[in-house]
Amino acid sequence: MANNTRQLQRRTGVEGRRPGIADIQLGEIAINTYDGKMFIKKDADGSIDIVQVGDDKVDNVFYVSKSGVKGNLGTSLQDAFATLDSAVSYLTTQEAFTFNEAKCRRDFGLIFDGLYHDIAFGTNYNAVTSGLSYQRASAGVVQAQQLVATRSGFNEAKGAVASVPEIKTSTGTDGALQRNNRHWSEVVDILVNGATSTETAADTLVFPEPPVLPTPDANDAVVILRANRAYLKDEVVAYITANYPSLSYDETKCRRDVGFIVDAICFDLMYGGDHASHIVTQSYFVDGVSQLPAAQQTQSVASYTHLANIMDGLVRNALSGALASGSVGGGNGGNFATTVEGNRIKNDLVPLFTSAISANSLSGLAAKNEPNYASRGVSSALRNAITATKLVEELIITQSVGRAKTTGDTTIFLKSGDYAINNPLKLPPKTAIVGDNLRTVTIRPQNVDSDLFYMDNGTFIKDVTFRDHQSLAACVSFDPSVDSPGAGPFIVQSPYVQNCTSITTDGVGMRIDGSKASGLKSMVSDAFTQYNAAGFGVQLLNRGYAQLVSMFTISTATSISAKSGGQCSIANSNASFGDFGLVAEGSSPSLYRGQLDSSYPIFSDTVRVNNILSLDSYSYLTDLGDYKKPNYNDAMILDSEDFFYTVTSVDSVSPGVYDVTFQPPLNNDLYLGAQNVNFHQRSQITTSSHTFEYVGAGTNTFTAIPQNGGIPSRQREVVFDSATQEGLVVFTSTDQLGDFRIGADLTINRAAGRIEGETFERSLFAILTPYILALEG
Repeated sequence: MANNTRQLQRRTGVEGRRPGIADIQLGEIAINTYDGKMFIKKDADGSIDIVQVGDDKVDNVFYVSKSGVKGNLGTSLQDAFATLDSAVSYLTTQEAFTFNEAKCRRDFGLIFDGLYHDIAFGTNYNAVTSGLSYQRASAGVVQAQQLVATRSGFNEAKGAVASVPEIKTSTGTDGALQRNNRHWSEVVDILVNGATSTETAADTLVFPEPPVLPTPDANDAVVILRANRAYLKDEVVAYITANYPSLSYDETKCRRDVGFIVDAICFDLMYGGDHASHIVTQSYFVDGVSQLPAAQQTQSVASYTHLANIMDGLVRNALSGALASGSVGGGNGGNFATTVEGNRIKNDLVPLFTSAISANSLSGLAAKNEPNYASRGVSSALRNAITATKLVEELIITQSVGRAKTTGDTTIFLKSGDYAINNPLKLPPKTAIVGDNLRTVTIRPQNVDSDLFYMDNGTFIKDVTFRDHQSLAACVSFDPSVDSPGAGPFIVQSPYVQNCTSITTDGVGMRIDGSKASGLKSMVSDAFTQYNAAGFGVQLLNRGYAQLVSMFTISTATSISAKSGGQCSIANSNASFGDFGLVAEGSSPSLYRGQLDSSYPIFSDTVRVNNILSLDSYSYLTDLGDYKKPNYNDAMILDSEDFFYTVTSVDSVSPGVYDVTFQPPLNNDLYLGAQNVNFHQRSQITTSSHTFEYVGAGTNTFTAIPQNGGIPSRQREVVFDSATQEGLVVFTSTDQLGDFRIGADLTINRAAGRIEGETFERSLFAILTPYILALEG
């Protein structure tokens, strides 16, 4: 047999170069020593091609295979991790960008301060200023490592503000919604398309005149300064050249900074206060440390003082002693400002930053004086939109920071095989595990009584089968070891399980404990089959939430269980065999409490409640003891009875006082005033077109099937607190007989062809009674 292997003859050190068909012969190997790649010529029945030996590394994609080797890095199939544990460990410990949450929250707070002014006045000054702050050299880490995360956080904030009702319902092409959207879009545009230490990508600034000016000629002063922005840059450079000829400094940055100062003065002149001048002042300091070299501080103060005098002369048409020519005369259509505006520039605004530069510290900086919206004539609609946004600002910032706290999307491809993991494995945020095939990839626990995976924000598992977890251990859960929701993951993108199966005895498919996570406190699933004999399909606890699609449970002790305020919505799902179907019991502890203002008779459906105070120490909307407006669908209970009413609307009367409408109406003779009224989140399951097959027949599928003696129980299909309405299941369903149910009290009996149930009988009685009375009369 001929030996076709040739001696190595081809190599190159040129980056990115690969051989062509004519460059090597069959049996030869070509090596790119720069890229570390090998190539061979392939002949498949006369079809000639050049192929690379081995796969290129793909960013953020890793492989796990039973044929992998310990110590691999999983960057390709040929370099696959040997175990899923090693892949998760690598992702958990790999170097990621340094994320300072405190600074991120601070920056969002500053951006929101500016957002409110842009919404109020229609200017884009604050959007441009916020965007350009990320183009400073001191913000280089954002551009180098955090660009995607920062952009994601900004887009999250944009959408969250847009969903505030008073923002969302604004009208017109220049309403609060449009101004909000323009603000964040401008910030993102500069962030993505800008260039370091320049104004590249920033839109031209606009300063619309407010209905009421802070000083009589403020608009004239602003128009004059805007027209002379380039001249003022030249003037400062000329002053430095004349007075400090040997000073070494960056003239380009100096010109840029003078432009920023002029812009800030224009904002404060037009709208009042010193908001923008404070921003300029703080821009010279990073974490309280001056960024001006010591050798330039005295010269900078002198130059900016000279700038203040020149601006004063310009706006008053009293310019004299200029060292450079080229100022734009003529004022604002012939109109000029007065000493009122001139003194604001040189005595109030510019000294803010010159004093800080001289002191080399921000410690003496006076408190910021923000513009007064009412005094400037801002419309009530815009002021109400801003006020409503401020109420949820902290929540939106927390939500946006949560979106930004990600190291990027990462996928672990799990090749066919049976994997035992050293559980529990805590998945890093935004990590996906994708199996080859539901039937060919199995994950088992080494520690059978512990959960398999602790989920985090944006995690995802697809196409695997979980086996052998027991004693109520779950396939997926939040880490139960955290001691408060705030210590767990902040969920803005729900953990997701898709097209998976859980096969075990007394284990759990999905446990969602809201006390172990914050934010949405949620998970979602699609096509997650539960064959957990004597276990649970899904457990919802402590205000945890889920959206479940195609959730099929077989022979579980309980298909879906909601307790202590857990809630879920279900679609296109079924419960087969097992002990119980859908079970909702109890509610959360009281989240807020007030007092009934007066006595109310039976059948009242609206009451006034005084002094409603928050009792929820983990709320993102209110602090403990703050006034709290009740939520739609809250469960309301009065001290004098054990029935939970459902809140349908709430109207604010005064701070802490609300008119609460609910259903059903009060059902006792008299409710005395001054008694406590508590508001809870009830445990609730909402499902449509749910299929129940032989529920109640037991957890052994072989004995539960009817041909082996299994007997279903309709009473066990849906179980909730029917007497008190504390826990509730809202459903439509079909069972193994084809009977269709709309809630617990209305059934369409397929075999008998009739409608049955208390709801139907009450409705029929209400319709027929007037006719009967009319006939008898």
